[in-house]
Amino acid sequence: MYVIKDSVHGNIKLTDLERELVDSREMQRLRGIKQLALTNLVYPGANHTRFEHSLGTAHLTGQICESIGLKESASAELRLAALLHDIGHGAFSHESDYFLNKYLGESHESIAKKKLESDRIAGPIEREGLKPSRIASLLIGEGLGTVITSGIGSDRMDYLLRDSYYTGVAYGVIDSERLIQTMSLSKDSIVLEEGGFEAAESLLLARFMMFSTVYSHHAVRIASSMLGRAMELGIGSSSIRPVDLVSLDDSGVLRALMGDSRAGRFVRMIENRELYKRALVCEWSTLSNKTRGALQKNGRGRTLAGQIAQEADVLEDDVLVDVPVPQYKDVEDVLLALRAGKETLSSASDLVRSIKSAEEKRQRLIVACPQACVNKVEKAATRILGT
Repeated sequence: MYVIKDSVHGNIKLTDLERELVDSREMQRLRGIKQLALTNLVYPGANHTRFEHSLGTAHLTGQICESIGLKESASAELRLAALLHDIGHGAFSHESDYFLNKYLGESHESIAKKKLESDRIAGPIEREGLKPSRIASLLIGEGLGTVITSGIGSDRMDYLLRDSYYTGVAYGVIDSERLIQTMSLSKDSIVLEEGGFEAAESLLLARFMMFSTVYSHHAVRIASSMLGRAMELGIGSSSIRPVDLVSLDDSGVLRALMGDSRAGRFVRMIENRELYKRALVCEWSTLSNKTRGALQKNGRGRTLAGQIAQEADVLEDDVLVDVPVPQYKDVEDVLLALRAGKETLSSASDLVRSIKSAEEKRQRLIVACPQACVNKVEKAATRILGT
C-alpha cells in the first residue's frame, strides 16, 4: 500500500499495481498537462494537472465502489479505469480535442483505450490476472464504468471539487459524501436514491456556475482561441504533427509552436498575457439556425473570421471567432430511484430544467482581435452577422 497526500481528498491510498501504473510514462506525462489549460491566465491558482485529477478520480471511485457494495475484483478494475481515464488527453486538455478529431479521427477516450493496450500499461495489469480490454471498456463508461462517467460520477465530482479549490471559486463545492452515500447499483448503472436528490441538484448547479464564471470566462475563451489558432497554424506548416499533441505535454507543444513564425506570435502573446480583446459579443440565440449550424461545423468559425478580417481590412490572424459549445447535453444520464419509480434528474427537477434553459440563454459568440483593430472589426462583424 502506498499513500499520496492530496490537496483535495487528503490521503489517497494506492495498491502496488496502481503505484506501478502511476509511475508509467503515460501517467507521468499528465503532470505536464494543466487540467484547465489557460484558465490560470484569469485565475492564477489554476495550475493543477490531469495527473492529480486522475488520482482523485480513482480515490472517489473506490469510495463509490465501497458504498454500493461491489466485490473487491470489480472495485480494483474500476479504480484502474479511473486512474487511467485521462491518459489519452492531448496537450492543454480539451483545447486539443478538436484537432485530435479532425486530423486523427480520435477522441481522447479512444486514444486512452489504445494507450492502455501498450505493453507498459497492459503488462502490469495482465500480470495481476486482470484484462486490459475490460479496463478499457470501463474507461469509456460501458457497464459499471458509469461509476466514473455518469453525470454524478467520480470524474465529474473530482473535477468540480478540484477546480473550485484551485481557482478559489466556491461555486464548485459539492456534497460528494452525500452523493456517494445515496448511490446504488441497478443493472450495471449507477442510480441515485431519493435522499441524494438535492445533492445532485447542487452538483448540476455547481457545474453551471463553474462554466459561467470559470470555464467560459471571456478572457479564457479568447486565450483558448489564440492557442487553437497557433495549433492550427503549426499543424498547417508542419511545425507540429497532430500526433505530437498526444505524445507531448503543454510545454512541449508550446516549444514546438514557437519555431513557427505565425504560430509563434500567438504563443509569445499568450506567454506575455497580451490577449486579444472583445470586438463583438453576440447572443447565440439571436443568430439564425442556419448561421449557428454553419459556425459549429465549419472549422471553429475560421470562415467567418476570414470574412470579417477581409471586410475590416485587417490581417487574417487578427480576427478570431469563438463559437459556444452546449454543455448540458448529458444531464439525462442521472437516474433517480424515487418512490414512484426511476426517473431522470432533468425530468424530476424544475431546478435542473431551469439550469438547462439558463445555459442556453447565456451562450455567446465572441469575435476578438488586437486592441488597435477593435473598432474596425466590430463594425465589420456587425455588418456580416446582421446583429
